[in-house]
Amino acid sequence: MEYNIGDMVIRSFKGSLVWNMIGIITAKQPSPTNSDPYYTIQWLDPEIKSPNSTTWQRHEFVSIEKAKKL
Repeated sequence: MEYNIGDMVIRSFKGSLVWNMIGIITAKQPSPTNSDPYYTIQWLDPEIKSPNSTTWQRHEFVSIEKAKKL
C-alpha cells in the first residue's frame, strides 16, 4: 500500500498492532538503499521517546482504516 502525507497510521510490530502508537505521516522521502520510501510519523502519544523519527518503512505500520477492520 502507498501512504501519503496526512494519512493516519498505527504501528505494527511482529504482526500485532500497537494501539498506543497512532500517528500521522508528516513527510515522505526516498530510501538511499532501495525503492521503498522512508516516512516521518508524528506519533500522537506524548510518552513516545522518538515522536518524529524519520526512517519508518511501510511494513512497520498500517493505515488506521485497515487496522479497524482487523
